[in-house]
Amino acid sequence: MNQIPLTTECVGYMRIGLPDKGGRAWSATVDGAGLELLKGLDRKAFDAYVKSRKEQLASLPHNVEPNRLVTFRPFGDNGTILLYREDAFQTEVVEMERYLWVEDGEGGGRGYFLDSGSHFGKVERELETFSRVFSKFSLRRPGESTTNAFCVDGASLTDDGIDVAADVTVSIPGQSGWDLYASYAKLAGQNGVQDTEGLDARFSTATGSLELEQEKYQRQAEAYPDIRKEPDYPKHFEVLRKGSRELAKVKGGEAVWKKELNNGEVLYTFLWMDESLSGQSAMVEMNTRDKEGTASSEERMYALWDAVLASVEF
Repeated sequence: MNQIPLTTECVGYMRIGLPDKGGRAWSATVDGAGLELLKGLDRKAFDAYVKSRKEQLASLPHNVEPNRLVTFRPFGDNGTILLYREDAFQTEVVEMERYLWVEDGEGGGRGYFLDSGSHFGKVERELETFSRVFSKFSLRRPGESTTNAFCVDGASLTDDGIDVAADVTVSIPGQSGWDLYASYAKLAGQNGVQDTEGLDARFSTATGSLELEQEKYQRQAEAYPDIRKEPDYPKHFEVLRKGSRELAKVKGGEAVWKKELNNGEVLYTFLWMDESLSGQSAMVEMNTRDKEGTASSEERMYALWDAVLASVEF
């Protein structure tokens, strides 16, 4: 039986029990931009942060333009798009940053930064399109999992017409070297079909990922026989689980494997990946390090893993 308390968290459209007191590291991509929660800022500090960024870029010289700041345009009271040149010589490409304050309805809120990458041509004419994402956000309380919207760090959003992905890595209290990872992605365009041309199709399944991991070490040993003596090379690779596993009526695959390294460390990988969500993907993974390699430590791993998977809802 699992002894580590779990709290239901919302990741994308997936509800999952994660270690209650484990540290959480979130990542997300929204509308092609990396999303970052600007922690510890109230509204006044957030506005000052955005203003400071504008002033910083406006103070940087450019060879043929007044400065490196190209555009600073607010959208309503809570959104801003900023365009700038990466260097003093660039004239064709701009970098885009989007900033958003999401109110909580009680005088507070959270600030977000969307790192929106490089753009060619007259992107200034398309800023209205890039601003549409601002209206899709709403706040959610930590751990809140009742919303029907797509969950990211501290917020949720309606994802109509945009690609969204979110993941969280959670450390496991009292277990050094153990962590859990949960991810969810939804593709909006091209009928929700991801471009995987050139990729081995096995990357998209748990059992396929296991096979690729085994083949990786086989190829290394064939190309460089002496690598078998390296401290971090597995002297023993054991498959513990491999097969289908359905979670909350979603078909998927599960694979669990164990690597005993030459240096004495024992590494476990637990992996579940969906195989039936249309235009979406879900994954749960747990990685552990164990120098004991005892039956009791394995039992704790399995107990936690099975409890986490049993908690999943879609």
